[in-house]
Amino acid sequence: MNFISFKLLPLSFLLAAATGISSAQELKVGVVDYGRIQRHYYRTEVERKSLELRRAEEEKKLESEVAEARKLLEEQQAAQKTLQDPTLSDDKKKVILQDAEGRARKINDLQRKVLDLQNVANSELSQEANRAQLALHQEIYEAVNKVAEAKGIDLVHNRTFGVNGVPTVAYANTKKMVDLTDDIVGELNKNAPADFAVPADAKKEGAAKK
Repeated sequence: MNFISFKLLPLSFLLAAATGISSAQELKVGVVDYGRIQRHYYRTEVERKSLELRRAEEEKKLESEVAEARKLLEEQQAAQKTLQDPTLSDDKKKVILQDAEGRARKINDLQRKVLDLQNVANSELSQEANRAQLALHQEIYEAVNKVAEAKGIDLVHNRTFGVNGVPTVAYANTKKMVDLTDDIVGELNKNAPADFAVPADAKKEGAAKK
């Protein structure tokens, strides 16, 4: 029977390990709540309103087509009701049916047009939202770096988001870590417009801290 043999580690390795532990203990670690930073950054709200305005503009472009389709549908319903009249002559029924077929084609064409326009608009809006989100992330990370460097922080953990929504840091002893969240929010909002209002959750968090 073979046994795995173990050898004593060389002294140089042990010294290196000890030095590594010592260096790790000297690290100045910070932590941030990225979710709160993003919510409280004034440009997050600016981008959200911009996208809402763009979506409203796209919907407005479709108003005429939607109104026309609705009108044609109402005419179809009225024609269907007229066809139920037992006193209606065959000639009039033929004319009504021909008109109904024409309206049905127009309705189908309008439905396809509206659907195509909606798909294009949704795709463009999605791309615009992604670009805005990436830009916000970049700005936030630049602020994190700036604040961390100013405070001499060696390592910054994120307690929110992470992989598949799981926090990067599930627990952190804040007594041994420097929370940079408020500093970063302040850095990001230095150029915020005068009418920018702090989100409601920020007020609750501030009250809780007191």
